[in-house]
Amino acid sequence: MDFLDLNQVCEEVFSLFEFEMRSKRLEKKIEIDEELKNVLVYSDYNRIIQLLLNLLSIAFKFTEEGSLTIKIEDVTATNYSFSSEK
Repeated sequence: MDFLDLNQVCEEVFSLFEFEMRSKRLEKKIEIDEELKNVLVYSDYNRIIQLLLNLLSIAFKFTEEGSLTIKIEDVTATNYSFSSEK
């Protein structure tokens, strides 16, 4: 377990898809809530990377044009948010 910078973790995951994204001409987007931009999250680095890799690889597989977005929001237990954009 470590303290993680969410933006840095997202950049690292996107870097693994750099070649494929260029070949499909996809744009990367990282959207992090303002309240979370300067916050370090205490979590398991490997699990966070694996989770984002899985989600991004699925998104990449089904995206032919446009962009791939990792969006991180502060969601409370009473406020769930799911979205899908083309």
